[in-house]
Amino acid sequence: MIEFILRNLSKAMYEHVSTLGSCVDPTNIPKVEGFRKFGQGFCLDASDAWYSGVASSALPLSTPAAYCLEWCSQNLRPDLVAVEISRDTGTASTTCYCSFSGGALPSDINLSAYSPAASRETKYQGVGAIQSTDDTANAVCYQNIVRINVA
Repeated sequence: MIEFILRNLSKAMYEHVSTLGSCVDPTNIPKVEGFRKFGQGFCLDASDAWYSGVASSALPLSTPAAYCLEWCSQNLRPDLVAVEISRDTGTASTTCYCSFSGGALPSDINLSAYSPAASRETKYQGVGAIQSTDDTANAVCYQNIVRINVA
């Protein structure tokens, strides 16, 4: 009986790691406080600029929004203005974006500051609070409401 349990547990762990690249279970993420859905599309500042940030590796298309909110919350700080989630049906993947105000990625944030590590940086000029979205159909903007007044 123990051999059967271990064999099935090993199989489940392998399937989980091979589909996600880590042992984080995107179906078992606690509710994350401090964010609200701002709107459909990527977040924009008052000048209609996107925000700089970091992006996750490609995740399964079924990854819940709570996973991205939790992942970005590893570096919760006043200049984290948003979490943006993009779902690409063509590649059957979801990407999480942790977006920061200031026109650049904060100097003390790097790809390895996240677990699993972020896959790339995005560089845009967005500054200040979110004012609107760009209406991209496969993206959703979640505003950090813990502290909205950012530089």
